[in-house]
Amino acid sequence: MENVDIMLKKIELIIELLRAKKISAYRMCKETNYLVSQTSLFYLRDGKVRVQSIKFTTAQALLEWFDANYDRYK
Repeated sequence: MENVDIMLKKIELIIELLRAKKISAYRMCKETNYLVSQTSLFYLRDGKVRVQSIKFTTAQALLEWFDANYDRYK
């Protein structure tokens, strides 16, 4: 359960970057090799979709992006 909380926290930090406009949805989409669509990122950023309801592949791509790139944008 603890690992799930860590993963959710990482995705929440990504959403905060999007809201603070430290990275654009387009750039993140591009940096995830288009595994995460701009629309999905807009919905997460705007609160139209809950983190718990995103697809596994989307979550996996976001977590991989976080591990590789978060420090450059925070």
